[in-house]
Amino acid sequence: MRKTSFLILRISCLVCLTWVNSSCAESTPETKTKVSPETHSNPIADTKTELQAHDKKTTPDQHTETFDQFYEQFTNAVDNNDWDKVVSLTQFPFVFKGQLDIEGEIEVSKEEFKKVFPVYLENEAYIDLEGELIPSTFRGLLMTRMDSSESVSDSSAQIHDFVFEKIGNSWKLVKVYTDLSLIN
Repeated sequence: MRKTSFLILRISCLVCLTWVNSSCAESTPETKTKVSPETHSNPIADTKTELQAHDKKTTPDQHTETFDQFYEQFTNAVDNNDWDKVVSLTQFPFVFKGQLDIEGEIEVSKEEFKKVFPVYLENEAYIDLEGELIPSTFRGLLMTRMDSSESVSDSSAQIHDFVFEKIGNSWKLVKVYTDLSLIN
């Protein structure tokens, strides 16, 4: 009985495959011409080619930067105290936002940012390393990427309490969640 069921299943599969191959040799509705299995194009290859062509059309232009490229520029500028470069990579007005909604936020201009941000980065902060708090500064937090403390998508990113957004083709630092009493 088992061998008979298996044999019937194999025959059914062969019939289906034969039917599929023969249907390729029938006329197509678009052209009403015969297409032989040998000259019929491969639908998987055709789809792949169409997708590749679509990708070429929709690929962002060459000037669109990735978050990693931006972040390297940004942290290099901070590391070198190049505040003009940091300002060029920041959205204004810049927002220092309280850690709780009820704390509010403080918006600063470019001029205020250049005075406040370098001082802010030197304030004490802690890095949570598997439940152990390691003393650092906000500069240290900014320079230390950790998988558990970051969230990066196509249009926004958060590294610790620093929030970045893609604006047009460029990334910008847009806000920091912090204790607002640290902002003078």
